[in-house]
Amino acid sequence: MASLELEPVQVGIILEVLEQSLQSNKVKRQLGTHFFAMIPELIANIKTQSRQ
Repeated sequence: MASLELEPVQVGIILEVLEQSLQSNKVKRQLGTHFFAMIPELIANIKTQSRQ
């Protein structure tokens, strides 16, 4: 898996957009509940990696 080299500011913006878009029911329906359930874990992982 390729590692993303992102600045913390970029990561923050990406997470903000992700979290906002996930509020949309249309997005939830398209992604499906399984993927949607994984999102918080993904976001937590990204936040952890960006601090290193």
